[in-house]
Amino acid sequence: MKKQLELTLSPEEATVSSRLLSRVADELKVPDSTISHIQKLKQSIDARRSPIRIRLLVEVWMNEPYLPEPNNFAFQQVTTKAEVHIIGAGPAGLFAALKLLELG
Repeated sequence: MKKQLELTLSPEEATVSSRLLSRVADELKVPDSTISHIQKLKQSIDARRSPIRIRLLVEVWMNEPYLPEPNNFAFQQVTTKAEVHIIGAGPAGLFAALKLLELG
């Protein structure tokens, strides 16, 4: 079974895997042994006031083996297509290049 969980943790709890595992198990009210994998989906730091807190969105696999999803994405062949010039290699330029490759 796969579940998503949002946690607010101390920096030590967020970085030490054994402490993260025990905190997730406590939140879900299950034994540590039932959790097979914890995948961090999103992480942000709240340092507006003391103590600093880490907000995590995690996906937890319980009572089943963790099987990562295969990446089946392949870019299209574009060597015979019309030539396109992208000016700049910042975020917008790189995004434009990726979109052009995806669309062929």
